[in-house]
Amino acid sequence: MENNKLHIGSKAPDFLAASTTGPLKMSDYKGEWVILFSHPGDFTPVCTTEFVAFAKANEEFNQKNAQLIGLSIDSNPSHLAWVDAIDRITGITIPFPVIADRMGDVAKLYGMIAPDVSNQETVRSVFFIDPEQIIRAILIYPMTNGRNVQEILRLLTALQTSDKYKAVTPANWQQGQPTMVSPPQTHSQLIDRKQNPEDLGLDCKDWFWCYNAKSQLPEGVSAMANAENARYNLDELIQIADELVNRIESVAPTGTRGAQHSQFLALHREMNQMEARIDLLEDQVKADYFAGRIAGEEFRNIKYTLDSLEDLIDPAGDLLKRTFGMDN
Repeated sequence: MENNKLHIGSKAPDFLAASTTGPLKMSDYKGEWVILFSHPGDFTPVCTTEFVAFAKANEEFNQKNAQLIGLSIDSNPSHLAWVDAIDRITGITIPFPVIADRMGDVAKLYGMIAPDVSNQETVRSVFFIDPEQIIRAILIYPMTNGRNVQEILRLLTALQTSDKYKAVTPANWQQGQPTMVSPPQTHSQLIDRKQNPEDLGLDCKDWFWCYNAKSQLPEGVSAMANAENARYNLDELIQIADELVNRIESVAPTGTRGAQHSQFLALHREMNQMEARIDLLEDQVKADYFAGRIAGEEFRNIKYTLDSLEDLIDPAGDLLKRTFGMDN
């Protein structure tokens, strides 16, 4: 794939390259997010500050299931000497791989070289690559100016939030702030937003400009069992969620360390399956509503139930990690 063909929505080109942590391939990271970023060169002042900033934020990226990968047109010995110098000077270890791309093969593959600026060095490109290895965002900074790592974290969080909740994020959005919904696709949806925004869980400035109102924590999910939603098997889902949460609240680690780990993994797997089932159901309900297969009132009832389930499941997941000491 030529470098000028890469854009948002492109499949991230695979490659095999040497790095400071050993050989790596882009396809090795399928299933997690990748932040692939280039820098002009080792032993340069701006790049050094960037690497220190990325290293300090590495754990935050890891918590978001994201792997940082650096790259420049330098040799592996140069990379190793540089990251060792950073450690010696600052006491900060560079915990992520840095690709050695002496011939510029990966840089050219990803269009990281701006020929009008330099043919010998990469500009400061950042590629956001999702778990399906699709490029979701591209940022390009000039060689003269360092990146804002917190903005890269913010955009990653926004992308993941949009994926999970099928929402969009407004300007300057930060985690915890209300998301937005896309404009209505039909006239009936437009009327619904004009007349019943609160029932849809929206806070609207106008029919085309609506925020998701923050949902209130329910006292219990079981109260939602009488929703008019038999076709979605919500009663069964509520029962399974309640039983799972009760087991998590009462579980105690037992046996050897290995047995405790297996105990944790079994419950954690059930949590993941429950979250995936809720996400799939959310997608199905939204598709039915936008296609006109269910009315607004039924959509609102089901959405409230699913939001309630998520409000029940999320704290249980945190409790499970704390119980088994997996929250560090």
